[in-house]
Amino acid sequence: MATVLCDTVSMQRDAERLLKEEFKLNSYESRIYIALLKRGMNSKEVSSAAGVPLPRVYDTLRSLSEKGFVEQIGGVYEPILPSIAIESRISKLKATFEEEHAHRGNAKKTLVELLQPTYKRRPEKSQDPVLLKGLDSTGNRLLSILTSSKDVIFLVRKAIKVKEALKRYLELAPLGGKRVRIILPRQARLTKDDLELTKKLGIELAWYDNPILDMMVADEVDVMLGVPEPTNEEDPFSAIVIWIRNEAFARSTREALEEVWNSSSRSP
Repeated sequence: MATVLCDTVSMQRDAERLLKEEFKLNSYESRIYIALLKRGMNSKEVSSAAGVPLPRVYDTLRSLSEKGFVEQIGGVYEPILPSIAIESRISKLKATFEEEHAHRGNAKKTLVELLQPTYKRRPEKSQDPVLLKGLDSTGNRLLSILTSSKDVIFLVRKAIKVKEALKRYLELAPLGGKRVRIILPRQARLTKDDLELTKKLGIELAWYDNPILDMMVADEVDVMLGVPEPTNEEDPFSAIVIWIRNEAFARSTREALEEVWNSSSRSP
């Protein structure tokens, strides 16, 4: 009996967590919906069964009804079948996301028009190395470099583990008329979607035995070097990237990567 009760409590806790985290119900909504699954109830019974204060039961039931989890039949509130309620909720969240995405796109256009003229571009001269940490800061700098460069070579090692994130930045970058080459480790296996995307973007691929680190050179200006943290070498998300803007260093780095490219195979 105790085991069954423990399993029930654990199930309810997991269900509440998923309803809140994945389907955007609040605590009261989650508890009331789960309580109603046992049987239909009036508002006072709901308060007692779900442990929700009666004054909050009314607005919570109204919210659940609007979200497609509950319906009122006479004075009794009945739950919608979970498979139907959750599928409907997914559809609603998807529509909301698409609407928000469209609004953000319009906001982006307005902000770029307002703020872009105020940006003062740095001169293309040597500067001290800059440490970038995390995918966001690294990705934003990469996007900026890709936007202003014409010929870019990547040497990939551990970055293959975060290829989905890197693909997003490559898709965002204006690559038309540019030459972008990626040298992959021999053991790397790309999916059909990966290959279709690189073909669509006009990216050239090659495979090389045992690349020593993650590296990128853009024109003869920018170099990015991936340096895993000693404390967490196997986690690519914790890597530090060093960005160097130095023409002499970029030129020598490009020469080295051109040699690697020329000695690489064009198939795995």
